[in-house]
Amino acid sequence: MNEIDKAKEIYENLQKTTPIDSFNDLALCYHQLGCIYRLKCNFDDALSNLQKAVEIMQKSRSHDHPDLATPYDNIALVHRSAGRNSEALLYYEKSLELMQNSLEVPYQYLTGTHCNIAATYQALGQYSKALSYYQMALEITQKSLPTNHPDLGTLYNNMASVHYLSAEYSKALSFYEKSINIMQKSLPSNHPQLGSTFVNIGTVHQSMGEYSKALVYYEKAVEIYERSSTFDHPDTATLFENISMVYDSTGDYAKALSYCERALEIKQKCLLPNHPDLGNSYSKFASLYRSMGQYKKALFYYEKTLEIRQLCHSPDHLSLADTYEGIAVLHYSMGQYVDSLINYQKAMETYRKIFPSDHAKLASVYHGMALALYSVGQYSTAQSSYQKALEIQKEFLPSNHPDVATTYCNIALLHRSLGEYSKALFYYDKSLEIRQKCFAADHPDLAATYNGIAQVYRSMEEYCNALSYFQKTLEIQQKCLPSDHPALAFTYYGLGTVYYAMKDNSTALCFYQKALEIFTNCFPSNHAHTVTTYGNIALAHESMGEYMKAASYYEMVLEGKRTSLSDNHPLLAKDYNKIGSMHFLVEDYGEALSYYEMTFEILVKALPSGYPLLAIPYRNIADVYRAMRQYSCSLSYYKKVLDSIQTVPSFYFPWQLTVRKNVIEMSEKLNQYDDTVN
Repeated sequence: MNEIDKAKEIYENLQKTTPIDSFNDLALCYHQLGCIYRLKCNFDDALSNLQKAVEIMQKSRSHDHPDLATPYDNIALVHRSAGRNSEALLYYEKSLELMQNSLEVPYQYLTGTHCNIAATYQALGQYSKALSYYQMALEITQKSLPTNHPDLGTLYNNMASVHYLSAEYSKALSFYEKSINIMQKSLPSNHPQLGSTFVNIGTVHQSMGEYSKALVYYEKAVEIYERSSTFDHPDTATLFENISMVYDSTGDYAKALSYCERALEIKQKCLLPNHPDLGNSYSKFASLYRSMGQYKKALFYYEKTLEIRQLCHSPDHLSLADTYEGIAVLHYSMGQYVDSLINYQKAMETYRKIFPSDHAKLASVYHGMALALYSVGQYSTAQSSYQKALEIQKEFLPSNHPDVATTYCNIALLHRSLGEYSKALFYYDKSLEIRQKCFAADHPDLAATYNGIAQVYRSMEEYCNALSYFQKTLEIQQKCLPSDHPALAFTYYGLGTVYYAMKDNSTALCFYQKALEIFTNCFPSNHAHTVTTYGNIALAHESMGEYMKAASYYEMVLEGKRTSLSDNHPLLAKDYNKIGSMHFLVEDYGEALSYYEMTFEILVKALPSGYPLLAIPYRNIADVYRAMRQYSCSLSYYKKVLDSIQTVPSFYFPWQLTVRKNVIEMSEKLNQYDDTVN
C-alpha cells in the first residue's frame, strides 16, 4: 500500500468514527479525502467529497465565511486537473471574493488565489488577463515582502511563462533573469527552484532555435538537481525530456532516445503505473519515433499514452484531445490522410468543449486538418481550414507570432500546389517578415521559409532564383544543425531536383547522393523519402545514358515499395516497366521481356478488360519481340495495342502512328498485311 492509499484509509476511518455534529472535524475528513482522490485522478469522487466538506462547513458558518475559500480553491484545482478550466475559474473567483471581503486573510492566500486565477486564464489562452492577475499578485507581494524574497522570484517566473506562451521571448528572458537574480541571493545554490528556472530559460532558447544555449541552461539545471535530493524526482524527468527534445530538433536521435529513457526510468520509480505523467512520457517517445520515421513504434506509444489518459481523465479532458491530435499528426506523416482527419475531428470535438471558439488549440487543429485535406486534393476545403486557423491566430496571438508565420507558410504551399505562384510568394514573404523579426538570422524556421520560396521558383522554372534560396536554406542549416539532420537531406534533395531540371545531371547526382546518405541513416530503407531519392538517382543515371546503374536504383525503388505493398499492387507496375525499359535500352531483351510481362500481369489484374492503359505493356512487349526478330509475336502485340486504344483520342497516345507503321513493317516481313491499320 502506498502513502496516498494509507492516508485515504486513515481519513475514511476518521470520517466513520467522527460524530455527525462535529462539523469542523467531519468537514476536514471530507476535505482531505477530496484532495486524496484528486491525487489519484479520481475527479468525480474528489468533487463529491469536497462538496460535502463545503455543505458541512456552511452548517456552522455563514455562506460568505473566509474558511470556505480553501475548499473552493481545491474544488477549482480538481476542475483544472480534469481540464475544466472555465469551471475552475468560477470557484477561484468565489474564493477570491470571500478573501477580499475579510480583513483577516493573510497576504499569501490572496496572492495564491490571484496566481491560481492567472494560471487558469493562462491555460485558457487568455494571456493578457493572466498577466493582469499576476501583476495584482506581484503588487500584493511587493507590499508585504522584501525585494529579494523567493516568492517574488516565483511570480516573475510565472509572468515570464505567459510572455513565453505569447512568443514574447525577449520579455520572457527578462522576467526569468529577474527571477534568477532573486533566487541566487535568497536560496541555496542547489535549490530546486533555481533548477526549474534554468529549465524555463533553456526552453525559451530552445523555442528561439538557440539549441546550444538551451543545452547550457539545461545542464545547469542537471547540476543543481544532482546536488539536491530531487534527482529522482519527476521534475528531473521533465528536464531530461526537454533535453531529449533539443536533440530531437537537432537530429541527434540516439541522444534524444537516451534522455527519454532516463526520464521514463525516473517516473516509473516514483509514480503509480497509470499516473498521467507516465502518459506524457509515452507521448514524448511517440513524437520522437515519428521524427525518426519509425511509425509503428510511434503508434504503439501513442496507444499507451491514450490508454493511461483514458483511465485517468474524463472523455473531454485536454490531454485526450492532445493525444488525438498527436495521432492525427502521425497518420499524416504515414500518408494515412483519412485516419489523420478522423483523429483531428476527435481532437476538435474535445477542444471545443474545453476552450472558447477562438483558442489557439482550435487554430492548431484547423491547421492540421488543412494539411490533411490538401494532401487528399480537397484544396478549397483546405484553404477554408487555413483561413479559420489564421482568423483565430490573428485575434488571439500577436501579429508577429511564429504560429501565424507557419500558417502563412502552409497557405503558400497550397497556392503553389494550385499553380498560383505569385500568391504563394506573397504568403511566403509574409511568413519571412515575421520570422525575421522573431528569430536570429540562423534560425531553422527561416531556413524552412527560404526552402518554400526556392520550391516556388523551381515550379516557375526560375532555376537561378531557386538555387539562390536553396543555398540560403543550406547555409542556415549547416550552421545550426548536425551534418546528418534530415532537414539537410531535404535541401540537398531540392538542389538535386533543380540541377536535374537544368540538365546538370552530374551535380544533381552529387546532391541526391548526399540526401540519400542522410535518409538511409535516419530512416528505414523502405521510407518514402529514401525510396523517392532512389527514383531520382535512377532518373539522373538514365538521363546520362547509364542505363544499368539506373536499373539498379529502380530495383531499390521496387524493393522499398514491395515492403509495404502487395506483390501485384498497381503502383508497382510503373517500376517493373522502368526496369524493363533500362534492360531494353542495353539490348538485354530477355530481362526486358520478363519485366514487361510482370508489368502486364499486374495491370491486367488491376484494370478492366480492354482498358486503354494496357496499351503501354502491349507496346513494350511488341517492341522487344520486334528487336528479337520474332515478328509474329511482335505483330500480335502491336495489334493488341491498336485494339485497346481504338476508341481513345490520338493525343492521349501520340505514338499511335509509330505503332501503325510497325504493324505494316511486321506484316510485310511476314507477308500478312491486312486491314488492321486502315
